[in-house]
Amino acid sequence: MNPVVVHVVRPYSSEQEYLAVEAWSIDAKGMLLVDADALAPDTAVLFDVALADGQKPIRAEGRVVKLVAPSNGRPGGLKVRFKRFGAATKAFIERAVKAQNAASEPDRPSEPEAER
Repeated sequence: MNPVVVHVVRPYSSEQEYLAVEAWSIDAKGMLLVDADALAPDTAVLFDVALADGQKPIRAEGRVVKLVAPSNGRPGGLKVRFKRFGAATKAFIERAVKAQNAASEPDRPSEPEAER
């Protein structure tokens, strides 16, 4: 069976802006295709994510895991598991994962405080 082609357009003017707002939607194994139309679980998909300026930081093949409803102020969409992608997409995914990890780490003082 041929994969379903899914094009997602996000309203950001740069990759940095996209990551600042939606890095949470990407992990090393898959991502949420925000606002994508519903497809049955296990459907093969060929997808890309385009930005407002036409850049496509993500182009990949994958499989639908589930439909995710909007919650906690975040949009819903199609959760997909990556199957195959190129080097540019891999580098972008790594940046997204790094951005998430940086955002979730508590602020730590750069130098230990002197004991009193």
